Amino acid sequence: MEWGYKMVNKYLYITDCEGPVTRNDNAYEIANHFLEEGGRLFSLLSVFDDYLGLFGNIENYRYGSTLRYVIPFLKAKGLTDEMLRNYSRNTIIVTPGIKQALNRIKNLMDVHMISTSYEHYIDEVIRYLQLEPKNVYCTRMSLDAYDLKPEEKHVIEEYMRKISTMAPITWNEKGELLPDAYKTVKLLREFFFDVLLRLPIGSFLETIIPIGGREKAKILMEIVERNNIPYENVIYVGDSITDTEAFQFLKDKGGLTISFNGNRYAISNAEYVIISETAEVLSEVAEKYRTYGKYGLELIKGDARTIVTKRRDSDIIDSSEKMRRALRGEAIGALG
Repeated sequence: MEWGYKMVNKYLYITDCEGPVTRNDNAYEIANHFLEEGGRLFSLLSVFDDYLGLFGNIENYRYGSTLRYVIPFLKAKGLTDEMLRNYSRNTIIVTPGIKQALNRIKNLMDVHMISTSYEHYIDEVIRYLQLEPKNVYCTRMSLDAYDLKPEEKHVIEEYMRKISTMAPITWNEKGELLPDAYKTVKLLREFFFDVLLRLPIGSFLETIIPIGGREKAKILMEIVERNNIPYENVIYVGDSITDTEAFQFLKDKGGLTISFNGNRYAISNAEYVIISETAEVLSEVAEKYRTYGKYGLELIKGDARTIVTKRRDSDIIDSSEKMRRALRGEAIGALG
């Protein structure tokens, strides 16, 4: 009887990293720092990733594949794991108030993290925040594990030059690409789904599984089942398109899903929306939810700095995306 009591009263707090925990988009920042026009390239690949997930009709498509798409360009530039790790260690910017919030949450429930980010960055984040490595999941990838051949480097660099001249990817309300955007998507499809797959690096890229979309939902399920607790005792916090399937899964199971300074994709799929310049409110969410269930969120009094709501109208989306850009910068804030 005592064992059952303990399990029923156990709660889990599961969070994405970039957005709720840190203000970085590490992969974007790596591309922007090391590659010529790398920020523009990464942004283009990110929108390509969003488009394929939303309208590409690709079975079991993985959101977050931008982190796979950018790897050939990093290899062609000669980047190493040590370079990524050193850069990540020196560029971490945490969300205001998150360290204090997580310390308080750890006293209430176990904290887990599921992130699309590369392991080089996540290892440094969890060391700084003193999170349990066994409770953290991310995209595993080693640049040093593959030796790029000179002829492959030449092909990648040629396509990078072509891609750098292409128009942005835009579509209408029906998901139909505009003419110039169609040309961009056609070239990117050619490169990633034909040219690269015929090169030796294609087999290497196939081994890299970005932890986004359905992968996040799968890991969330595994965490909950391993802890043998009801889904109603689980909180998941995210902010982007890579969190939507985890949101949908946990919401259907009765758990609490929160978009924290999320974009329109996150807001459309989470049950609650939080807009705040500080993450301190997240510890109050954990405390109120553990004590009162979802009703507890209604007891949180917002102020000029914080909104907690179930609304998903255009005003809320605009406010959330504005806060997202204010905290993380225009370029990162615009990523899906």
